Amino acid sequence: MDEKLLFKKVLFPFRFNDGYHKNMLKTFIKVEYTTDGRLSISGVESPRQSGNCLGSCGQILMSYKEYDDRSDKSIFSVSPMPGWTRQMIKQLFDVWDRWHLNDMKAGCEHQTAEHWGDKKVKIAHLQLSWDRAGRQKFDIERRANEWLKSNGHADLTPEEQHLLNLPFSMDVPEERAAEFYNYYDLKSTESKHTGWLSEKEHPEGVLSKACPTCGYKYGSAWNKEDVPADVLDWLKSLPESPETPAWV
Repeated sequence: MDEKLLFKKVLFPFRFNDGYHKNMLKTFIKVEYTTDGRLSISGVESPRQSGNCLGSCGQILMSYKEYDDRSDKSIFSVSPMPGWTRQMIKQLFDVWDRWHLNDMKAGCEHQTAEHWGDKKVKIAHLQLSWDRAGRQKFDIERRANEWLKSNGHADLTPEEQHLLNLPFSMDVPEERAAEFYNYYDLKSTESKHTGWLSEKEHPEGVLSKACPTCGYKYGSAWNKEDVPADVLDWLKSLPESPETPAWV
């Protein structure tokens, strides 16, 4: 074991059917905790000797809808291995989501204690509608270019100028999406932690927002938050994989 590691575990908590392969994919997860108090967790789905894998690898918890609503897999549809339950798997993923890379926290101690950035909000991804605005924008651009070439200037109405300045795509809080449907189509929605968003992007965004106690601006540095002892003890108590994966 690396001398910097206090403990390392390889787990084999479950298998799942991805709908493409004949056999169920095996999911292996590696947990490492170092002498300087850093927790790192990663996973791989059915690793191959070639260094490839049949599924995904890395932060595979984001493949599950409990942690990213764009996904369709669920923790509660997997097949736990002996010694595991779905509730244990959910707890493991919750620990993973909360404590992975605990030395790269975006907030100060006050912001962390108040759970700044932990909340998830919905962002709507909008795209300019060709029928409601895109075609008109294209025509205005063409005519404006012709006027500029012949007259050196383009006389546009306020509405034409507005259409000309519309961006092709934009992201807005989901609750405001309907305000833009005159010109835009809703392409998709996405859940984001408020720690990844500024107040300009979402009213609840905290990125670069100053702590009222110490003045530290959220996200301006990476800070360390100690993993609780009971969380580490629980991770150490999990059953080791009975199989040695090609890699994890």
